[in-house]
Amino acid sequence: WPGNNSRSFLASGFGNTMGYKHVKKNECDILSSKEWNDISLEVERLSAALAQLGGCGGGGGSTQVQEAGLQNGWHNYGNTYNNAGFFKDSQGTVYLKGLVRSGNKNAIFTLPAGYRPAARELFWTCTNPHKIGRVDVLPDGRILPINVNNGWVSLDGLSFRSSKATGQEDWKAVGFQNGWRNYGASYNTGAFHKTKHGIVRLRGLVKSGNGNAIFTLPAGYRPDGRNLFLDCTNPNGAGRIDVLPDGRVLPVRVHSGWASLDGLFFRASGASGQEAWKATAFQNGWVNYKNSYNNGGYYKDRDGVVHLRGLVKSGNNHGIFTLPAGYRPAARQLFGVCTHPNVGGRVDVLPDGRVIPISIHSGWVSLDGLSFRAA
Repeated sequence: WPGNNSRSFLASGFGNTMGYKHVKKNECDILSSKEWNDISLEVERLSAALAQLGGCGGGGGSTQVQEAGLQNGWHNYGNTYNNAGFFKDSQGTVYLKGLVRSGNKNAIFTLPAGYRPAARELFWTCTNPHKIGRVDVLPDGRILPINVNNGWVSLDGLSFRSSKATGQEDWKAVGFQNGWRNYGASYNTGAFHKTKHGIVRLRGLVKSGNGNAIFTLPAGYRPDGRNLFLDCTNPNGAGRIDVLPDGRVLPVRVHSGWASLDGLFFRASGASGQEAWKATAFQNGWVNYKNSYNNGGYYKDRDGVVHLRGLVKSGNNHGIFTLPAGYRPAARQLFGVCTHPNVGGRVDVLPDGRVIPISIHSGWVSLDGLSFRAA
C-alpha cells in the first residue's frame, strides 16, 4: 500500500469475537495470492453480515429484504407462504420471493431503481394448478405476468443480475453453435459471467438452432456435475436445458422458436471461498439418480442464500430430505422444477426444513438451481 506503513483488517469470528489482524507493509510482500483472496472473501462476508444487520452492503446492494408494493389487484396469498418481496446480495444479484394471487395481466409490482435488469428477463414460474407459467422482469422494473393463472403464481427463486451491479466481471458473449442465435428485440443477448463467489449465471433469449449445444462454456465456467434445469420455451411452456461438465449447454427439450437462458445458474467446479456442498440425508425412499448428474446437496453462501442441487428419484410424496437449522427459510417456498418426462412440477421447502415433492414424477425430479434466503 503506497504511502502507508501498515493496514488492519477484520479477521474471522464476526458475531463472536471481533478480532483484528494487523499487517505491516513489509509483511504484505510475503502474503500469497491465495491469502489475499481469502482476505478479500472475508471482507465480503463481513460486508454481507453488516448489511443483514442494517449496515452497508457490498456489490452495489443490501441483503435487507424489501416488501413489494403490489399493484393491479395482486395480493399476497397468505397462509404460511412468502409475502412478495425482493433483496439484492453482495454480488449484485436480485432475488424475488412471494406467492401472489388475484391480479390482472398488468404489473404485479415494480422494482425500484438499482434493482432492475439491463434488459428484459424471461422466466418460467409455477402457477395454479401446479403448472409452468411465465413471468417477465423489464428494465423499467415492472414484474409482468405473461402466462399465469391468477389463482396463484410463485415468484420464489427468480433471480437476475442488477444493471447497477458493481465490482463484478462483465458479461461474456456466448459463441453460438448449431444454428442458435439471439432472439433480439428488447430481450437479453446470450451471455454468461461468474461472480466472485464462484456462481456462473447465464442469460439470453435464443432461437432457431437444432438439438445440439447452444454454446460451450470455457474452462473455469463449468459445473462439476450435469445440471438439469427447467426452462421456459415457445409457446410459454416447460422445457429442459442441461449444462454439462464439459461446458456444453444442451437444449434437451425446447422449441427452436425460442428458449430462455435467463435465471439459470450453478456453482463452478473448483469454486473456492464458499462452504462445501453438504450431502443430503434422504428420506422416504428417495435416492440419487447418479450417472453424470448432481448428487443431492445443499450449501449456504456468504450472503445467507441456501442453494440446492441434485437429480433424485424413486421416493414417495413425503419429504425428500430435511434441511438442518440454519438452512431453512422463514416462510414456505414454492418452486417450479423439471421432472420426468421433461415436464414441469412443483417442490416446496418448508420452514421446518422439509423439502416436499408436491407435484412430481418419482422417475426423477431435479433440485438444481433452487435457492432461497435462510431465516
